[in-house]
Amino acid sequence: MQISGMNMILRWIVTEQDHGRRAVDVLCERTGMSRLLAKRVRLYGLLTVNDKFHRMIDPVQAGDIMIATYTTDAEMPFGERCAPSHDIDILFEDDWFLVANKPPHLLTHPSYTGEVESLITYLSKYNLHPVSRLDRQTSGLIVLAKNGHAHYVIGKEKMLKHYLALSFGSWSPSPSSSTPPSWDGTIDLPIGRLPGSIVERMVTESGKRAVTHYKIEKQWSCKKGTVSRLLIQLETGRTHQIRLHCLATGHPLVGESLYGWDKLSTKQQENIRPLAEHLSPLIDRQALHATRLGLHHPISGEHLEFNAPPPEDFVKIETHLDALCQIPSDVKD
Repeated sequence: MQISGMNMILRWIVTEQDHGRRAVDVLCERTGMSRLLAKRVRLYGLLTVNDKFHRMIDPVQAGDIMIATYTTDAEMPFGERCAPSHDIDILFEDDWFLVANKPPHLLTHPSYTGEVESLITYLSKYNLHPVSRLDRQTSGLIVLAKNGHAHYVIGKEKMLKHYLALSFGSWSPSPSSSTPPSWDGTIDLPIGRLPGSIVERMVTESGKRAVTHYKIEKQWSCKKGTVSRLLIQLETGRTHQIRLHCLATGHPLVGESLYGWDKLSTKQQENIRPLAEHLSPLIDRQALHATRLGLHHPISGEHLEFNAPPPEDFVKIETHLDALCQIPSDVKD
């Protein structure tokens, strides 16, 4: 069968369990194909069974070899690879998806305001599908699918997402019944859109449930104040979730501007201000980094995990805090 130029190719051998079932039902249940994609294959693509044209509604037999193909001009052809331009590190790539380490100060995808420079436009001239998204100023691991099928399958499952964050103040363990083993606590506060804003969100009872687990990895305390390094695991993935949850608990992120320490009460601001102003020249974004990512491959089902250490600006803050907190308190300026 000629498949050159085709974009997405799904191959499946029918088992005894599916003998006599409709081809479309087998594809959707066994390969994870969405009903929308099945419709596109029917209208614009091709389904063959044992190298012969086959209608999606017709039955298949045990042992049949099914091949569904579908293409769009905007999606990346099989065999095409992304260009690791602008020093963007690609940790994994095949015909279905890639995992990249996004630097800070870069959009994941073009913005609604017309800004086109972004991670996906840097990596490819074709249409990439962000399965997970990171804020412009957040660095770290992100998944980009190469076609609609991979996007749909990966997006259906719950991915493992760990972040490193530097926040102001001293955290204490606060476990609950929903806190996973080995984690120190859980923040369970609903998040919704801030009225009148396209970008901003807020903690509100009318919002959607948002759950963040945290582990206290290190704390720096000096005369100017305290900074804590947290390992964070997301159970839900609301917009600005970590940033909002840290602010809501009185521990805004270092470098944060949208949900920063100036949004706290006057008394809380007084406690944070000296260290916040001292550290502000060292980082021009929120100190948040997606450090670990786990998912299942959309075709093989293999479990894959990836790790990315924090970037230079994040490390610079920690190095500075190590030095600052070793100086006797009576000589700190």
